[in-house]
Amino acid sequence: SMDIFIYTLSTPKIPAAPLYSFQKTQRISYGTSSSFLSTSIPVNIYALMDSMKHYHSASITPTAINGDTLMWTTTISNPWNTISVYFDSLQSLAINQTIPFKVWIEPTSSIIGNNPANDISSVLLPILTSYDPNDKQVSPQGSGVEGFIDPNQELSYRIRFQNTGNAIAYNVFIEDTISNRLDINSIQVLGASHNYLVEKENNLIRFRFNNIMLPDSNADEPNSHGFVQYTIQQDPGNISGDVINNTAYIYFDYNPAVITNTTVNTIAFPISVEQIEKSKFKVYPNPTKDLIYINSASEKIERIAVYNLVGKEILSNQNDLNLSTQQISLANLPLGVYLLQINNEVLKIIKR
Repeated sequence: SMDIFIYTLSTPKIPAAPLYSFQKTQRISYGTSSSFLSTSIPVNIYALMDSMKHYHSASITPTAINGDTLMWTTTISNPWNTISVYFDSLQSLAINQTIPFKVWIEPTSSIIGNNPANDISSVLLPILTSYDPNDKQVSPQGSGVEGFIDPNQELSYRIRFQNTGNAIAYNVFIEDTISNRLDINSIQVLGASHNYLVEKENNLIRFRFNNIMLPDSNADEPNSHGFVQYTIQQDPGNISGDVINNTAYIYFDYNPAVITNTTVNTIAFPISVEQIEKSKFKVYPNPTKDLIYINSASEKIERIAVYNLVGKEILSNQNDLNLSTQQISLANLPLGVYLLQINNEVLKIIKR
């Protein structure tokens, strides 16, 4: 079995500095969980831009552009790959405006063991005047300020750093204390800007960039940046309400640590979910982009409702319940995982 994935993170964009490409770049990271690929996996990769007036170009030219959607038809032969998408005309955008950016990956033929949850990623890119170049980002960010996510959902972390001093940095290292709500042994480094070594010490991960020779931002702004990105699994014992915090400490040579922001995720699911194998109801298609159809040969459908993962009802049926096949539309809901209650049964549904 094999799992393909795609990630993109909410990297702030700066309209006032058209010179530097990184401020107008959005990286799409994609690949597969398998570090050994005997065959190439054919896939389509999609990016939905806010508006094509903000698309300038990409490091790999899209195979097709359809309205606001870019598409690349390609094959995965390495576990870790990136496409950089470049924006233009950011100068016309107001500070604090956000640009929605959504990416997804689809295999052109089905893959055994593929997890659809990490085949899609959506972010809001904030337009800022300036930002802290040393930061930590998590994907998925989750919903709300609590960052609600599913139990067992894989997390991807990206730590970015920049030498904003006034001399070259010879060595950089990052210390990342891993929450006991995460399984430190499941870490997979997806990629990094420079060569690195990884050291584990109890619940601490250290990324060492020896002899990185990172120029300072005054001397060479575009090359003064670096990053590392990794995925990690949750602790299987996590329960609803558990909080996963993560902060990184970045050291440039012998200087005191630069401490990043803290990412927050909270395990959702306060209502009990029985994923019933032999359900009395047929629910399709799941995942869906919009409509879910429900029918039953054995039981009259008396109530249909959709809940978010925090247990709040967000939709209920307004159909003629005498029809043998019912439908409910998720068109106005954000992408993600929801709970569908049919009479007394609860099933997990995914909008993607």
